[in-house]
Amino acid sequence: MNFLSRDKKKEKAEVPDHFFRDLDIEFLIHELKTPLSIIETGVRTLLKKQEKFGRLSPRQSRTLNRSLKNTIRAREMVHTLLEIGRSEEAVFSFTDFIPGNAVFSSLIDSIEAVSNELFNEIYPLTRVESILSLLEKNSIFLIISETAWNQSIYQDPVKLRQITGNLIKNAFTYRKNRVDISLDIKNDFLIFEIGDDGPGIAPENHKSVFERYKQIKTDPIANRPGHGLGLAGSYILAKQLKGDIEILASKHSGALFRVTLPARTAP
Repeated sequence: MNFLSRDKKKEKAEVPDHFFRDLDIEFLIHELKTPLSIIETGVRTLLKKQEKFGRLSPRQSRTLNRSLKNTIRAREMVHTLLEIGRSEEAVFSFTDFIPGNAVFSSLIDSIEAVSNELFNEIYPLTRVESILSLLEKNSIFLIISETAWNQSIYQDPVKLRQITGNLIKNAFTYRKNRVDISLDIKNDFLIFEIGDDGPGIAPENHKSVFERYKQIKTDPIANRPGHGLGLAGSYILAKQLKGDIEILASKHSGALFRVTLPARTAP
């Protein structure tokens, strides 16, 4: 018995303490997926199958839609944290895909998470042109080059959507009126830019905004909740994909982020 105890202690001592701590945290994050999925499915069912479960009043519908929106946000946060862990362990899922489609889908998903009202207007539309027109009416300007719409690249589409989704939601959080998004492929690099007309980020904070759990108070009046993980997560993912994120000067006085990733073709 004593021999087994000493052996176990020796075995554990050979593994760094942070390994167990990180593994415990990652496991807990992973386990959050199931209850969040159950909540999301239940709320969606109540909203979509009212003929079966009973009609909802306008106030009940608004409350459930708000619950659904925040459940989706929580699920996306969990997914982001898990993807960061996968990236730090060099776990990737490279495949051929059209980047224009990925970024466009990321934008629509982000709108669903931050503006249920606008998403409900977009949902019935089937033509990209109609959606772009509606977005422009809401001061959201998306420009995807013909190359990015048609040229396939060999990258990790899940992580690309995580990066762009985090940056898009960040822009929606801080904008006053408008958001500008562009995507292009130049010299074998995918270039994604997103800017807003919010308070911006001071040059001395350009590095610290990418630190985990670091929040910069850019607007002392507005209360913008968060945990300082979105930008940090995007930065980690971009770096692991051999790319980069930088903050540039914006013509609309807010923040302008540029993501650069290798746009390789399939081997």
